[in-house]
Amino acid sequence: MNRLIGIDFDNTIACYNTLFYNEGLSSGVMGPKTPVDKKAIRDNILLWHDDIAWQKLQGRVYGPEMKRAELIGGVRDFIQISRAVGDRVVIISHKTEFANFDPTKTNLRQAALAWMHAHRLFDQTMKGFSTEDVFFEATRADKIDRINKLACDFFIDDLEEVLLDNSLENSVTKVLFQRNVSAAPPPLNVFASWAEISSFVHGGEGFSREDNR
Repeated sequence: MNRLIGIDFDNTIACYNTLFYNEGLSSGVMGPKTPVDKKAIRDNILLWHDDIAWQKLQGRVYGPEMKRAELIGGVRDFIQISRAVGDRVVIISHKTEFANFDPTKTNLRQAALAWMHAHRLFDQTMKGFSTEDVFFEATRADKIDRINKLACDFFIDDLEEVLLDNSLENSVTKVLFQRNVSAAPPPLNVFASWAEISSFVHGGEGFSREDNR
C-alpha cells in the first residue's frame, strides 16, 4: 500500500498504568484506593500535592523504571501487518532527553529505545521497524511539525489535543486510541483497541495472534 503510518509512543504503545500505581504507592503520594489509571493517578496527586510531586513520579516511571512498562496488546501485530502490506510505520514521540526531577539523570529517550528493543519491536524476523523510524521531539509543536514533514497518511495518538491541533495537516487521518471510548469531536476516528485500529487502517487484513488488552 506504501502508506506512512505514524504512532505516538507513551500510552499508545507503552502502557504505564500499573507502573504509575505501584510507584505512586511506594512513594507515598497516593493511597491504594486510587484507580490503576495514569490520568486518575495524576489528578489525585495534583489534588492532594502539587505538580512537582507529579513530575517526580513521571521522572521515575519514564526514566529508571521504564523497563517495567507494559506493551499494549495488539501493537506488535499491527506493525507486522502494516509492514506485510507495504506500509511504513514510524514512531513520533514528544519526549525530552531528561526529566526535571530525576536524580538518576536517566536519558528518557535511551530508556524508551531500550524498552523497544526488549519488546522485540526492532526484530526484523518479526517484520519490526528500524531505530531510524523513531523520532523523539522536544516539544509538542516539534512533534506535530515532524508528522507534517514526513507527510504521515495516518497518525495514532492517545491525546485529543495533538490530533485536534490546528497546525496538524488536514491530509492526516487522525486516529484516537482511547480504551474507555467516549464521544470525540470530528475529524477523529476513535477506537478502544489495536484490533479495531487495524481493521480501520488495513481494511480487514488478518489480526489474530496477540491478546488485545
